[in-house]
Amino acid sequence: PGADTRHLTLFLRTRGDAATAASSIRPILQTAVPELPFVTVSTLQEVVEPHYREFRVGATLFGLYGTVALVLAGLGLYSVLAYAVRGRTHELGIRLALGAEPRELVRLVVGDGLRLALIGAALGIAGALAAGRALASLLYNVPAWDPLALALGAGTVLAAALLASSIPARRAARVDPVTALRSD
Repeated sequence: PGADTRHLTLFLRTRGDAATAASSIRPILQTAVPELPFVTVSTLQEVVEPHYREFRVGATLFGLYGTVALVLAGLGLYSVLAYAVRGRTHELGIRLALGAEPRELVRLVVGDGLRLALIGAALGIAGALAAGRALASLLYNVPAWDPLALALGAGTVLAAALLASSIPARRAARVDPVTALRSD
């Protein structure tokens, strides 16, 4: 009684759905303190959500930029390997003519692609570790040197490299030795 109730805030912890509990809390508050001019019941998530909107937009943009970078890296690796396979058609034809199995050629081309991706992943991890302190303030609930995040990033790059190198590898396995030897 006699307290300033213009800016009164009451926090309650509920079990179950907070929105359901909020609808039953309003009449109780209006009955208990009838001098309150207006009772607004909202969940903590509704109060906090507008303050984190900018961070979510930034995180979404970082995710989109990362996806675009991954697609571009995969396309670049695919292009380099496709060009290399086309340039090595004569060599691949000779290998097949001498008795190499098509799966050996697939392993050769995929191995080249994965070797390039491993070098890129190692350089990326080194760059992430070097920039970790500068980026630490931008990360939420993840340490700058989180081994799981680094492993997932490197694993995603390697999976994209495996996918990107599989198409030129299959093309290398289908090289016709006679046509390849006649082309020069």
